[in-house]
Amino acid sequence: MACKNNLVVKQIIDLYDQISKLESLKPSKNVDTLFGQLVSTCLPTDTNIDVTKMSEEVKDMRSNLIKLCGEAEGYLEQHFSTILGSLLQEDQNPLDHLNIFPYYNNYLKLGKLEFDLLSQHSSHVPSKIAFIGSGPMPLTSIVLAKFHLPNTTFHNFDIDSHANALATSLVSRDPDLSKRMFFHTTDVLNATEGLDQYGVVFLAALVGMDKEAKVKAIEHLEKHMAHGAVLMLRSAHALRAFLYPIVESSDLKGFQLLTIFHPTDDVVNSVVIARKLGGSTTTNGVNDTRDCMFMLSMEGNYIDKTRVLDIKPLRTLRPIFPSGNQAPPFVCAPPFGPFPAGFSPFYPFGSSQVNEQAPHLSQAQRQPQIPPQRQHQPQNLSEHSLATPSRPLRSSNGDIEPVESTLKRKTPKKRQLSTVNFESGISVAERDNGNRELVMSVLMRFDALRRRLAQLEDAEDAVNGIIKRPDLKAGSTCMSRGVRTNTKKRPGLVPGVEIGDIFFFRFEMCLVGLHSPSMAGIDYLVIKGGDAEEEPIATSIVSSAYTENDRVNPDVLIYTGQGGHADKDKEASDQKLERGNLALEKSLHRNSAVRVIRSLKEATHRVKIYVYDGIYEIKEAWIEKGKSGHDTFKYKLVRAPNQPPAFATWTEIQSWKTGKSQRRGLILPDLTSGVESVAVSLVNEVDSENGPPYFTYSTTVKYSMSFQLTQPSSGCGCCCGNKCKPGNLECPCIRKNGGEFPYTGNDILVSRKAMVYECSPSCPCLTCKSKVTQMGVKLRLEVFKTVDRGWGLRSWDPIRAGAFICVYAGEARDKSKVQQTMANDDFTFDTTRVYTPFKWNYEAGLADEEASEEVSEEPELPLPLIISAKNIGNVARFMNHSCSPNVFWQPVSYENNGQLYLHVAFFAVSHIPPMTELTYDYGVTRPSGAQNGNPRHGKKRCFCGTQYCRGSFG
Repeated sequence: MACKNNLVVKQIIDLYDQISKLESLKPSKNVDTLFGQLVSTCLPTDTNIDVTKMSEEVKDMRSNLIKLCGEAEGYLEQHFSTILGSLLQEDQNPLDHLNIFPYYNNYLKLGKLEFDLLSQHSSHVPSKIAFIGSGPMPLTSIVLAKFHLPNTTFHNFDIDSHANALATSLVSRDPDLSKRMFFHTTDVLNATEGLDQYGVVFLAALVGMDKEAKVKAIEHLEKHMAHGAVLMLRSAHALRAFLYPIVESSDLKGFQLLTIFHPTDDVVNSVVIARKLGGSTTTNGVNDTRDCMFMLSMEGNYIDKTRVLDIKPLRTLRPIFPSGNQAPPFVCAPPFGPFPAGFSPFYPFGSSQVNEQAPHLSQAQRQPQIPPQRQHQPQNLSEHSLATPSRPLRSSNGDIEPVESTLKRKTPKKRQLSTVNFESGISVAERDNGNRELVMSVLMRFDALRRRLAQLEDAEDAVNGIIKRPDLKAGSTCMSRGVRTNTKKRPGLVPGVEIGDIFFFRFEMCLVGLHSPSMAGIDYLVIKGGDAEEEPIATSIVSSAYTENDRVNPDVLIYTGQGGHADKDKEASDQKLERGNLALEKSLHRNSAVRVIRSLKEATHRVKIYVYDGIYEIKEAWIEKGKSGHDTFKYKLVRAPNQPPAFATWTEIQSWKTGKSQRRGLILPDLTSGVESVAVSLVNEVDSENGPPYFTYSTTVKYSMSFQLTQPSSGCGCCCGNKCKPGNLECPCIRKNGGEFPYTGNDILVSRKAMVYECSPSCPCLTCKSKVTQMGVKLRLEVFKTVDRGWGLRSWDPIRAGAFICVYAGEARDKSKVQQTMANDDFTFDTTRVYTPFKWNYEAGLADEEASEEVSEEPELPLPLIISAKNIGNVARFMNHSCSPNVFWQPVSYENNGQLYLHVAFFAVSHIPPMTELTYDYGVTRPSGAQNGNPRHGKKRCFCGTQYCRGSFG
């Protein structure tokens, strides 16, 4: 019996003591050394060591050590995934370069071993495989899918949504796996109906960090897997059990144990294969797992010689340390391995290994591709993993957050696996080639989901203080579920994407096919050259540089090539003529057009905005010395003629704001005479009219005594003190909004609602962000003269989807008393009109919520509200009608001093570029006496000129 006095165990205990005292388990030289020593110490297969028979003190130490290993692997996974992601996103197929991972060759061999074992115990090829605990680098799934199971769909489950986002990016540009691999953020313990659809289920080693959690996971799978389905597990034996949990035959109740493979060489994990009992799965009438055991061991202790497996010895395998998420082992690339710009070689555990040449996936035999799956599987069913409750949960950015939360908030109901059958509504043809309507739909669906995720995470961040990336989660979800278009890469114009379009997230450009890499500045495709050899040509670039020359001549861009930059771990070097740089060089010689996206800073919230500036041609290329003294590639690009202005508009606006140039046609610098905190210009570049008829500028609605609303719900409206924070149900205003904050942290409306309830103006909370519409206009607006529709309204600033623009100010009228005057009032807002319905909110299927959780988007007001802005009003009176508007109205109310105040607020439907006219749907008057119905014709002719113009309004 091994005890604490055993020399090897004492070495492990000493290493545990050192590891447990580390301030951080993130990759570093110290972490590298200690875990390298730990792995080397645990590799010997000393059969005299049985961890199950050790003292309680040693068992407790082992349990904690396994958790530390799991945490360290989590950090290491992100490190490698970031390295690979940054490099691979510059290439045509990221998976073609997985061989930069030094132990990729081991995964190829291990995948072959597991496939051979699976083939011995399965009479048919599984059509669907589930991998639970896939992580940011799902190498096992990738290897099996590419080399062994070309027609199988792989569904990868992980608790960490950020890991899934990274994994999705790795396969998103592969023409085959992007259609066969799906990634789902979920806790398998909440999946009850849906696991029976998989022929094979993989359970990663670190899913279930201790015995109890591991058995609980296996029991759950036994309860819900299909009869006859195969369960494949990773286990450990001997000293290696100090690194991973053990799976014993007694843990597999309800399963027929088929194989246990215990390696005695450098492969750390054991492989366990079992079949779910029930139905016709028994063998010769035997249901007892002990009677059907088939053991494999390099030691030859348990070999069934009646069975022959074509399995090669694993003596040549280097040590690997696969995690429960199928992450990279505790090893990093060798000194001579290729690395992307900004990353240097990293050696996590001091191993000096030879990087054997593994084949590129592109060199493997390509199998016929299957149609993309229209089935969108598991959802985010829980916030807790299969780990023990004492193990901290990992947030989407890799930091550790507590399991429990003291914040009270509404928890959306999650859907069971069997109910998840999400249909994107986008056909295969539309996914390859889009159009304007489809592009706008994809962008709106993405942003609606992003806003919802931001709303949920804002509530969590109020307690945890963790910065998350809902844009990555939303993008990953849309990619995996087919909410995308223009996946067919091409040079030149992209169907449905218009010059001047703006994007607030790089994932948006990826989803509509404008620019695929989520990080790299150069996108390109490979075509056949003149000698039939393949060569790259650039399709698009993202330029973040802004110089004085850009203001003077915005149609000329001097672009710097990629690579060669210095960072804290790497010195600057000469740029190389490869990848994106080579693609630009080839495009120069081919006179191939390149799309240019300008990256700019948005001053209001200090975020980047991407402006599609159209088609450019590369005119020159040269090499010059950079600031570091190293060679740098330079490219001169010139904008093609006869394109609508885009970046030039931004530079011109910047000149107006800084006073470097005068706004043409300016009549008044501030129409509001200082009433608004931001000036509103009055401009006429069309004719000689000096301005609209006189009116009194006001920022709110003036109610008459007879119309004043006097039905407050209770008390002062908001008496929650300094607690107006997302998810806090102590705030009565949040309770009225269904227990959720109506806005994200940057004042963006999450969803259209029947009514949005804001906090009172007298709310004592110093940090209250629930008074968005009461804070006045924040955008730099301009009232301008149109050619054929009188005066209009537009913004110098870019406007994000869901951003507040203004309220409709004026005089509230009683409809029964103003029927005669309304006919001649062109400045009337009438909530009783019929408005064309449209979908703006997030889809429950994309957000992994029950359909019943969707809120109504139809406004509901306690009384009809009619506002006349003829004599008293604000900038909203100048917004023209459109049958395809970019602005919508939302009823908003708040209480103050016992009174209920009702307003009509305007928000952006989608991202709106600067100098784009702002319009909303005026609606159509309901016929007299009609309660329902949708009248086809209004009283006034419509001049909006949009594709879906109905011809009239009002």
